[in-house]
This record gives sequence, structure tokens and C-alpha cells, in this order.
Amino acid sequence: MTNATLLGFVLIGFLYLFSTHTLHGYALVITTVLLAGFVAAAIITFFLLFHARWRRRTLFYLSQTAHWVMHRLIPHRTPPRTHIWRFQFNLNRGIQFLLSRKHQMIVPLIYIIADWVFMILTLHTAFLAVHYPIRLSFVMVGFAVGLCSPSYRSSPEDSGSWKARWRRSSPASACRSKPRSSPC
Repeated sequence: MTNATLLGFVLIGFLYLFSTHTLHGYALVITTVLLAGFVAAAIITFFLLFHARWRRRTLFYLSQTAHWVMHRLIPHRTPPRTHIWRFQFNLNRGIQFLLSRKHQMIVPLIYIIADWVFMILTLHTAFLAVHYPIRLSFVMVGFAVGLCSPSYRSSPEDSGSWKARWRRSSPASACRSKPRSSPC
């Protein structure tokens, strides 16, 4: 549910970007490909969630492929095939458990949506705290673009790259050369 909510915010950010700005060349192609890929992945995932037979078959083939790739690339770290099968069986059982209790998932869904809304509002407030007034729509677009940028943080030192990507994608970064009294 968290990823579906995140995808919704990313889609809203990209749709706003498409409707208010003109993109040309590589920016348009890359943005369109990313957006189409995210939407296709979401559609396939939702299809697999509600069709148990296809979900079981897909999980089995994915586990077989994962074992084959791991056996070829890192044979000394590959778990036994039975462990991978047990994982995919437990994953399928967990999905069935959640789907059998749809009405009990409404409150957690509301909490998840509220969590993402408050995260975006926190980012907006952070810009206001450093005296860079920025529209909330710009924060959402910057959030969507920043999330789609590759960010592989494995240590606290890597968080600087995340901050740099956010700064590059944020319209407020253009305000760095302007005096503090000017609105962005």
C-alpha cells in the first residue's frame, strides 16, 4: 500500500510537470519512459494481486530466475533453492491473508496516505524555514523527480548525494543567486 501511495504522488508530480512546463528532447523521452514504466509495473502488480493463479506462477518463475542468477553471479552466497521456494510460498500466503481482510486495511491505508502527505508538507515547511518561499506544487514535482533519480544510500555519507539531487531538482535551488528578500 505504501508503494501504491508513493506511485500516486509521483504520478501527480509528473502530470503537473507535463501540464505546466514544456519538456523537450531527452527530458521528455526519459520522463515519459519512467512514467510509462511505473504505470506498467503498477498495472501488472495490481493484476497479479487479484489473480492468485498468475501470482503463484509469477512468484515461482521469479524465484527460479533469482536462484539461477545468484548461482551464476555469486555462487558462494546463493541460498538453497528450498529457502527461496519457502520465501515465495510465504509471500503468496501473506498476500492472500491481506486480501482476505480488505476492510481491515482501510485505516492503515489512511495512515499511509497521511504519512506521505505530511512528508511533503515537511519538505515544504523546510523551504519556508530557510526563507525560500516555494509553491507546494513545486515541492511535489521536486519530490517526484528526486525519487526517480537513482539514490542508493548505503551509508550516512551517501545521503549527501540525495540532498544534492533534491537541490538540483528543486526550483528553489535557482534562488541561491538571488537576494533573500526576493520571492522565488
